[in-house]
Amino acid sequence: MKPYPAKSLDNPPRVFNYRLSRSRRLSENAFGIVVHRFRILQVAIPLEPKKAELIVLAIVALHNFLRIKCAEYSHSVADSENAAHEMVPGEWQKNPNARLPSVFLQGSNRSSTHAREIREEFLDYFITNGQIDWQWDII
Repeated sequence: MKPYPAKSLDNPPRVFNYRLSRSRRLSENAFGIVVHRFRILQVAIPLEPKKAELIVLAIVALHNFLRIKCAEYSHSVADSENAAHEMVPGEWQKNPNARLPSVFLQGSNRSSTHAREIREEFLDYFITNGQIDWQWDII
């Protein structure tokens, strides 16, 4: 999903952009941790898609099991947040071999009308029912 363009945004779109960025960062963090622990994910899995999907599902299940059962498994691996809601990099980011590949650059194509409508729905949710206490502090 594309953020709102950064040209003179008022508060609701700025909150949306922050929340979108935060969710993307959390997703990348989770994937980075799994890649750090399960090296098979650092390269393309040389199997047919159905088998590769089963391997990824097994890795996610094993990862979740280990997080529940082994306290030292994820100790300091994950990114965290300080009191100001700023990211503190976890151990997985210190290993350059485990970093995620660069995200493809987005072109300047205009998003479709449907995509913009979905973005507006999220914006509305983030400033009404889905708002969090400190989101207005980031502005």
